[in-house]
Amino acid sequence: MSDLVATLQSQEFVEPARGLSGVGTPAGEPQAHLALTASGRNRACDAFSVSRYLGPAPVCIADYVEQCRKQQLDGTGISQEELYSAMTGVSLDESTLTDLQLALGAGGSLLLTGQSGNGKTLLASRLGQLIEQSSEEVYVPYALWVDEGFLRVFDPSVHRPLDEMSPLDTTDWAPTMDARWRRVRRPVITVSTELSRDSFEIRSTSAGGTLVAPFQVLANGGLLVVDDLGRQVAPFADLMNRFLLPLEQKIDSLTLPSGRRLNLPVDAWLVLVAGDDAPALPVPVDRRIKCRLHLPVPDRDRFATLLYEAGRRSRIEVDEAGVEELFTQCYSPQNPPKCSDPQNLLQAVESICRIQKETVRARADLLLSAAKRLGMDRERRAA
Repeated sequence: MSDLVATLQSQEFVEPARGLSGVGTPAGEPQAHLALTASGRNRACDAFSVSRYLGPAPVCIADYVEQCRKQQLDGTGISQEELYSAMTGVSLDESTLTDLQLALGAGGSLLLTGQSGNGKTLLASRLGQLIEQSSEEVYVPYALWVDEGFLRVFDPSVHRPLDEMSPLDTTDWAPTMDARWRRVRRPVITVSTELSRDSFEIRSTSAGGTLVAPFQVLANGGLLVVDDLGRQVAPFADLMNRFLLPLEQKIDSLTLPSGRRLNLPVDAWLVLVAGDDAPALPVPVDRRIKCRLHLPVPDRDRFATLLYEAGRRSRIEVDEAGVEELFTQCYSPQNPPKCSDPQNLLQAVESICRIQKETVRARADLLLSAAKRLGMDRERRAA
């Protein structure tokens, strides 16, 4: 630091301003506070016209790569009790929960499939909460130094700080602290139908030209969920092949505005969420998926259990005959039930009872009426 100050003073960019102590100066020890000279202010304005980044000094890429290596997500630290607690209210049987814990321990990538309405998105969301609320922490740099300036990495909308404020925002700062890094919870990022080829690239802000890291870099050390696979506007194969290099080598080759290429680590737990009607993954991508988890449609017994559980949570009594009537008149192999049906049915039954000023109870006739209102018998009627 002394060499840098000496250089700035020799160039007449800064001068000492007495009366203030420097950041990190031991209490009681006077030290000059540096102030910009007129030449320094002009030089700062010139630099600000090129990039309006204001913040801690950037971190070199080599240090960032090493830090990402140290804080890889290892799901083996999450206990069975923590997993089961996070999945409360999600319609999963014991076998599926066991498979999910194995997938957590394996890390890397998970393909989550199943018909619409059977809890894929909810499960992915709960995984995010589980990882984000774990006791583990990661360090994220405010910015990286690249050939063309500053690349912003810390994003307050993604990275939730574990410290109350940045070290630069407080005078109670220890010299041993590195203010270039922020201590945060493991990040969780979800992208869906808005995903495009451009989403993967470094972008430049319109004001000041500051470079911003893409979502797959921001997710390092945490969870990256790609939901509604196959419903993106961009060609499916193009998007999936974009994950090939990160899945294979845990890096991504990004393009800077000048056209130069930049390799950065991409090391998050990737969860791909796809319906049964989604296109098949390209073979090279499919080969690199470590774990697969399919959420099946509930059978009669499972559906009954879900309906009774939903009734207990909602404090609504459910007639046993209602399940039989639903499977007789609404559901069929071509129109199977969904795990989301019980809660939707009971909400509709409650609305009907309140409109009719009756005691809320899921009688068989009301369940059938609710099913028809929700269109659950549409396929059977069409048959």
